[in-house]
Amino acid sequence: MSSRGCIVGIGGGGCRIVDHMAVASSSGITTIAIDTDSKSILNSHATTKLEIGADQTHGRGSGGDAHLGMLAARDEIEMIRNLFTGMDLVIVVAGLGCGTGSGAAPTVLRAARDAGAMALCFATLPFDFEGERKRTQATRAIEGLQDSADALIVITNDKLLESVGETSVAGAFEKTDEVLGAGIYAILKAVCDAEYISVDFADLKRMIADCGGTCVFGYGKGTGEQKGLKAVDSLCRSSFMAGGEVMANAHALFVSILGGKDLSIAEVRGIREAILAKTSNDCHVFLGTVVDETWQNQVSIAVLASEHRISKSERETVATDKTTAKRSAGKGDHAGKKQAKSGQTELSFEASSKGRFKDAVPTVMDGEDFDIPTFIRRGVAMEK
Repeated sequence: MSSRGCIVGIGGGGCRIVDHMAVASSSGITTIAIDTDSKSILNSHATTKLEIGADQTHGRGSGGDAHLGMLAARDEIEMIRNLFTGMDLVIVVAGLGCGTGSGAAPTVLRAARDAGAMALCFATLPFDFEGERKRTQATRAIEGLQDSADALIVITNDKLLESVGETSVAGAFEKTDEVLGAGIYAILKAVCDAEYISVDFADLKRMIADCGGTCVFGYGKGTGEQKGLKAVDSLCRSSFMAGGEVMANAHALFVSILGGKDLSIAEVRGIREAILAKTSNDCHVFLGTVVDETWQNQVSIAVLASEHRISKSERETVATDKTTAKRSAGKGDHAGKKQAKSGQTELSFEASSKGRFKDAVPTVMDGEDFDIPTFIRRGVAMEK
């Protein structure tokens, strides 16, 4: 029985990538667009569309305000949770630096995990030409995503651009959307809906647990004769794979091969052998194939690589930390910040002089002077 999964785009960048997948793929996948911009939602080709925070943003977007993006997601938290009922795998795609992607993604990820799904997050960092403000906001958002996702895969758009060799602004966004869209689509299909060679969902869960939720994404593509081997070469030469160094050091690789109906067993075997030749003997390689009838005379390879293996005790610590962060986030930002502190001390308060109100008649009910603050009347010790 295959697993159920979906791909969720959050904010302008994430929705754009998911929209590209919805249009380009021939086989049905569940795609969800979540945004504060009503125009973006209206024009989306995703199978499910959800506008969030309308009462606060009036459908005009978050204006780059990550806090507003977070509040917008919390406003619709029950509707978001309902989207993931029965899902085994949820892949969230968020463009960091913008308000909705940076602010809403952690809440969406926690909602997916609350629903019982494994939640992976692909987060893209802004291009250099998008400015310092976006880069700073994106960097701040990463910590919240690490606490909320089972695995976080951070994609640097400038590195991705090195692989596709595009120079125009419009072309840069189009190419990066295409590459990420194809890669994420292939990963989801290999786990949840592969028709021939699939990857066991349990294998993916174990790999994510073993690496502590830190993976590297890689992508390669080949066309024409020897397209499979060309795709492997493209993958290894990509900046994400550091010229093959990441694959050489990896203790586990999740590999999804995407091709058309002309994808042959010999090509799949050749790709596997070429990848094994570039990895260590103790590297675990999990390989699946995805056939898409629109993908003719070309092959792409999407990879999740884990370079680090953590112990069982470290895995338990990571799981505990994420559970604590999730509970804190559910109580609001203040609770999360307060819990993160250690060695807190108590502040003692004593009633001070009433100053110019010393002659005022006190407000007394049932023997209590309500002009005295509650925490003083009740003897509550306040935390610093």
